[in-house]
Amino acid sequence: MPIRPHVERNERSRFRLQQVIDALADDLLTATIDGPWTSGVLLVHMAFWDRFVKERWEHALRSQQRTPAVLDLGLADLVNDASVPGWSVIPPRDATRMALAAADEVDGVIASLADNAVEALLAAGWNSLLDRSVHRHEHLDAIERLVSASAQ
Repeated sequence: MPIRPHVERNERSRFRLQQVIDALADDLLTATIDGPWTSGVLLVHMAFWDRFVKERWEHALRSQQRTPAVLDLGLADLVNDASVPGWSVIPPRDATRMALAAADEVDGVIASLADNAVEALLAAGWNSLLDRSVHRHEHLDAIERLVSASAQ
Protein backbone atom coordinates (compact mmCIF):
# COMPACT_ATOMS: atom_id res chain seq x y z
CA MET A 1 0.00 0.00 0.00
CA PRO A 2 1.55 3.36 -0.98
CA ILE A 3 2.06 5.88 1.81
CA ARG A 4 -0.76 8.35 1.95
CA PRO A 5 -0.17 12.03 2.82
CA HIS A 6 -1.95 11.84 6.18
CA VAL A 7 0.17 8.84 7.19
CA GLU A 8 3.35 10.75 6.44
CA ARG A 9 2.08 13.85 8.30
CA ASN A 10 1.22 11.68 11.30
CA GLU A 11 4.71 10.18 11.29
CA ARG A 12 6.35 13.61 11.13
CA SER A 13 4.17 14.95 13.95
CA ARG A 14 4.99 11.91 16.09
CA PHE A 15 8.69 12.56 15.50
CA ARG A 16 8.19 16.22 16.45
CA LEU A 17 6.33 15.12 19.59
CA GLN A 18 9.35 13.02 20.58
CA GLN A 19 11.70 15.94 19.95
CA VAL A 20 9.61 18.36 22.02
CA ILE A 21 9.35 15.88 24.88
CA ASP A 22 13.10 15.25 24.80
CA ALA A 23 13.70 18.99 25.12
CA LEU A 24 11.24 19.55 27.98
CA ALA A 25 12.76 20.11 31.39
CA ASP A 26 10.71 18.82 34.33
CA ASP A 27 9.82 22.33 35.51
CA LEU A 28 8.35 23.15 32.09
CA LEU A 29 6.07 20.13 32.25
CA THR A 30 4.24 21.78 35.14
CA ALA A 31 4.48 25.38 33.90
CA THR A 32 1.16 27.02 33.08
CA ILE A 33 0.42 27.66 29.42
CA ASP A 34 -3.19 28.87 29.69
CA GLY A 35 -5.41 28.67 32.77
CA PRO A 36 -5.27 25.12 34.10
CA TRP A 37 -3.40 23.91 31.02
CA THR A 38 0.25 22.99 31.54
CA SER A 39 2.59 21.21 29.16
CA GLY A 40 1.89 17.95 31.00
CA VAL A 41 -1.88 18.44 30.81
CA LEU A 42 -1.63 19.21 27.09
CA LEU A 43 0.32 15.99 26.56
CA VAL A 44 -2.32 13.95 28.42
CA HIS A 45 -5.00 15.75 26.42
CA MET A 46 -3.25 14.77 23.17
CA ALA A 47 -2.94 11.18 24.41
CA PHE A 48 -6.64 11.06 25.28
CA TRP A 49 -7.82 12.31 21.88
CA ASP A 50 -5.39 10.08 19.96
CA ARG A 51 -6.64 7.09 21.94
CA PHE A 52 -10.25 8.16 21.47
CA VAL A 53 -9.76 8.30 17.70
CA LYS A 54 -8.08 4.87 17.84
CA GLU A 55 -11.01 3.42 19.80
CA ARG A 56 -13.51 4.97 17.39
CA TRP A 57 -11.71 3.35 14.46
CA GLU A 58 -11.43 -0.02 16.18
CA HIS A 59 -15.13 0.07 17.10
CA ALA A 60 -16.05 0.89 13.50
CA LEU A 61 -13.89 -1.94 12.20
CA ARG A 62 -15.33 -4.45 14.70
CA SER A 63 -18.84 -3.29 13.78
CA GLN A 64 -18.02 -3.60 10.09
CA GLN A 65 -18.69 0.09 9.53
CA ARG A 66 -16.62 1.83 6.92
CA THR A 67 -16.03 4.89 9.13
CA PRO A 68 -16.48 5.83 12.79
CA ALA A 69 -19.67 7.48 13.96
CA VAL A 70 -19.70 11.26 13.71
CA LEU A 71 -19.61 13.19 16.98
CA ASP A 72 -20.91 16.66 17.72
CA LEU A 73 -17.91 19.00 17.67
CA GLY A 74 -19.17 20.85 20.76
CA LEU A 75 -18.80 17.64 22.70
CA ALA A 76 -15.00 17.89 22.55
CA ASP A 77 -14.98 21.12 24.56
CA LEU A 78 -17.21 19.56 27.21
CA VAL A 79 -14.97 16.49 27.44
CA ASN A 80 -11.89 18.70 27.74
CA ASP A 81 -13.45 20.87 30.46
CA ALA A 82 -14.55 17.82 32.43
CA SER A 83 -11.22 16.05 32.02
CA VAL A 84 -8.66 18.74 32.87
CA PRO A 85 -8.90 18.20 36.65
CA GLY A 86 -8.17 14.48 36.25
CA TRP A 87 -5.51 15.03 33.62
CA SER A 88 -3.72 17.50 35.88
CA VAL A 89 -2.99 14.90 38.57
CA ILE A 90 -1.16 12.57 36.18
CA PRO A 91 2.60 12.79 36.82
CA PRO A 92 4.14 14.88 34.03
CA ARG A 93 6.71 12.29 32.93
CA ASP A 94 3.87 9.74 32.71
CA ALA A 95 2.11 12.25 30.47
CA THR A 96 5.07 12.22 28.08
CA ARG A 97 4.99 8.43 27.83
CA MET A 98 1.21 8.42 27.39
CA ALA A 99 1.35 10.95 24.56
CA LEU A 100 4.02 9.02 22.66
CA ALA A 101 2.34 5.65 23.13
CA ALA A 102 -1.08 6.95 22.09
CA ALA A 103 0.35 8.66 19.00
CA ASP A 104 2.10 5.47 17.99
CA GLU A 105 -1.05 3.38 18.52
CA VAL A 106 -3.46 5.60 16.60
CA ASP A 107 -0.99 6.19 13.79
CA GLY A 108 -0.66 2.43 13.37
CA VAL A 109 -4.42 1.97 13.11
CA ILE A 110 -4.78 4.86 10.66
CA ALA A 111 -1.93 3.59 8.49
CA SER A 112 -3.65 0.21 8.20
CA LEU A 113 -7.04 1.54 7.07
CA ALA A 114 -8.54 0.38 3.82
CA ASP A 115 -8.58 2.87 0.97
CA ASN A 116 -12.39 2.96 0.87
CA ALA A 117 -12.53 4.07 4.52
CA VAL A 118 -9.98 6.79 3.87
CA GLU A 119 -11.84 7.98 0.77
CA ALA A 120 -15.18 8.07 2.64
CA LEU A 121 -13.74 10.19 5.43
CA LEU A 122 -11.98 12.57 3.10
CA ALA A 123 -15.21 13.02 1.12
CA ALA A 124 -17.10 13.76 4.35
CA GLY A 125 -14.48 16.27 5.49
CA TRP A 126 -13.58 14.37 8.68
CA ASN A 127 -9.84 14.69 8.20
CA SER A 128 -9.17 14.75 11.96
CA LEU A 129 -9.94 11.04 12.08
CA LEU A 130 -7.06 10.48 9.65
CA ASP A 131 -4.62 13.33 10.09
CA ARG A 132 -3.66 13.56 13.76
CA SER A 133 -0.84 15.97 12.99
CA VAL A 134 -3.10 19.03 13.00
CA HIS A 135 -4.12 18.49 16.62
CA ARG A 136 -0.61 17.58 17.71
CA HIS A 137 1.04 20.56 16.03
CA GLU A 138 -1.43 22.99 17.61
CA HIS A 139 -0.41 21.88 21.09
CA LEU A 140 3.25 21.35 20.31
CA ASP A 141 3.37 24.94 19.07
CA ALA A 142 2.04 26.10 22.47
CA ILE A 143 4.59 23.99 24.35
CA GLU A 144 7.44 25.26 22.16
CA ARG A 145 6.35 28.87 22.79
CA LEU A 146 6.61 28.14 26.52
CA VAL A 147 10.08 26.62 26.07
CA SER A 148 11.22 29.64 24.05
CA ALA A 149 9.83 32.10 26.60
CA SER A 150 11.58 30.28 29.45
CA ALA A 151 14.92 30.41 27.61
CA GLN A 152 14.82 34.20 27.39
